[in-house]
Amino acid sequence: MEDDAEYAVAYPDPVVQNCYGVERTIQFIEHYNETPVFAGDRQDLFGVNSKTLPPIKFKLRVTVKNTLPTRVYEYIDSCQAAFQLSGSKTVKITQSDYCLNDETVNVYQPNEERTYYYAFNLPNILQTWTASYHAEYSTAFYSDSVQRNQCETLSTQLVVDPYPSSMDGAPPDKDSGTSSVDTGSQNSSTNGSSQSGSDDSPIFGGFGLGDEL
Repeated sequence: MEDDAEYAVAYPDPVVQNCYGVERTIQFIEHYNETPVFAGDRQDLFGVNSKTLPPIKFKLRVTVKNTLPTRVYEYIDSCQAAFQLSGSKTVKITQSDYCLNDETVNVYQPNEERTYYYAFNLPNILQTWTASYHAEYSTAFYSDSVQRNQCETLSTQLVVDPYPSSMDGAPPDKDSGTSSVDTGSQNSSTNGSSQSGSDDSPIFGGFGLGDEL
C-alpha cells in the first residue's frame, strides 16, 4: 500500500452456519468494547504503513454451540492454525506453534457454547481479506475422517478500498454473504455468546483467544 494513503474498510454482517447440530457464528466486533459491527458500518481513514494514521487492530468473535442432546467432538489440525487470514492476492496457510500431536480435540457437552477471539492487523496489501475458522465435528471420539461432518469453512470478508469509498459491506460471496446454504443453513444474525470458563480451554494455533486481546 502507498505510504500515508487513506483507505476505507467495509465490514460484512455476521455469518451463522448450522452444520449437523453444530451452530457456528463468525462476526467482527470493535476491538476494545466488543460491540458487534454490521454491513453498513465502515471504518474510513484507515491507515496502513502511514505516518499520520494509526493502524487499526481488527477483532473477530467466533462462537461454537452444540445443539445436540449428545456430546460433540471438534477436531482441529494441530499443525495449522484454526483461524486463517488470506487475501485475494495472497494465499497462505498459517502454521501453528503447537504441533506436538496431529490434532486437537475439544469436547462440547449438550447445549454447550464456547466463544473464541482472534485479533489481527492487516498486511500492507490492498485487497479483499478473508478470515476463516477451520474444524471438523463428530459425535464419536477419535473418529476417522470418514465419520466426521465436513462442514463448509466458516468465513467472513473485509474489503479495503481507497478513500473516499461508497462501499457499505463485503461483496456477495457464498462464504461471506448472508443467505447461503451448505449442509445446514447460513444467514445473517447475531448470536449470544459466553466465554467458556473451564480449565481445559483449547489452544488454537498459537493465537491468543481470550480477554488479553
